Amino acid sequence: KERPPPSQPSYAAMRLRLKSRLGFDDALESEYGALAERFPKEDELLLDWAGALLRAGAAREAAAPLALLSERFPEKALGRRKLEAERLRLLRDAPARRAHRAESLRLFPDEPDFLYAEAADQAGVKRWDLSERAALRLSSSPAYARTAAELLLEARERGWHHAGPFLRWSESAGTRTLVTGAAYRGVPRPHWRSAAAASKARYTQRARGTTTEVTGASVQLARTRERWEAGADADLRTGEAPTTLSPGLFASYAGETGWTASGKAGVRRLWSDSAEAAAAGVLTNELDAAGRFRPLRRLELGLQARYNDLSARAGGRAGQTMLSPEAVLVLLDSPLFVGAGYRFVAVSAAGDALFFANLPLLQRSRTHYASLSAGRRWLQGRLRGEAYAFNGHEPERGRTFGAGNLFGFGTA
Repeated sequence: KERPPPSQPSYAAMRLRLKSRLGFDDALESEYGALAERFPKEDELLLDWAGALLRAGAAREAAAPLALLSERFPEKALGRRKLEAERLRLLRDAPARRAHRAESLRLFPDEPDFLYAEAADQAGVKRWDLSERAALRLSSSPAYARTAAELLLEARERGWHHAGPFLRWSESAGTRTLVTGAAYRGVPRPHWRSAAAASKARYTQRARGTTTEVTGASVQLARTRERWEAGADADLRTGEAPTTLSPGLFASYAGETGWTASGKAGVRRLWSDSAEAAAAGVLTNELDAAGRFRPLRRLELGLQARYNDLSARAGGRAGQTMLSPEAVLVLLDSPLFVGAGYRFVAVSAAGDALFFANLPLLQRSRTHYASLSAGRRWLQGRLRGEAYAFNGHEPERGRTFGAGNLFGFGTA
């Protein structure tokens, strides 16, 4: 009884709306056009027409009903602008989308949809200051409260200045490493990232009863853009190891399909991969490359390759190569992150006898690792805790799955 008669425009609009949900085609396009001409005062017809085209991915064709909507119903600017924003998104016209969003926010400064788009897009181009500003205004909208909190957390973590002390400690059967210091990272101005650290490290070798102390500092400056980052760093170390000033370069790129690639290089850098290497004063010229790809939402694949040209304080040279593929499966991502991983590490080393007398590197190592990691944030992201467990399998050295584990934890 309540359904409108077929002669009413609302009945025709309802019928076309249902048909468009089943699939849009040229016949439906013609029906919408004819109905819009038959009932020129029905704004909902034009909104439905444009919405159906956009759902079908026909962004260019949606320009026609949106133009009619602007011409006939200027008072419907809000609905039309939301549809136009979606149309520009489908067209991937970033400059036009930014200009349209700026004008929309000028006309409707408190509209949550436009504020969300502003916060998310500014985060995408690493303008953390502008993203935070929009997210703060968005947080007053109940429907977007959780999303606004996530955007604020990212903007403040990536865009604010952070400084404080740190401590790292590791223990094994024969060595102990303790590093204390202070670190800073921040964004001094848009599209620039900086970092600095000063530390003191103590490397203890129980078998020899020796302790080596090294103090140092590092600085880093990077230029950032939407998809790439490039910069330089410098590392200064002094103490019982030789005093060295090491320059370095690094860069990374993120593709549109979810893959990333990165690389870095350093010259004459203190090799602190192990307490033994640091105690022997080993310096390295290092090249490092890595790539990551996410074929599924919960699966990430990675590959890392590294070459170290090594020289010991007491003499001798060697080269070491490392190749490591990895896979991580996200088991849980909210409110607690839990991931299971597998990594294969292949290491090969060759050099002269004098070097190996100072640092007896394994000349060949092939190790499988199974891992379980977990992490969570508290206090609106100001406190982060992480923990992990590694289980190694290396038959050549008598290590098998289940026979030994490596545990770690941290907080920041």
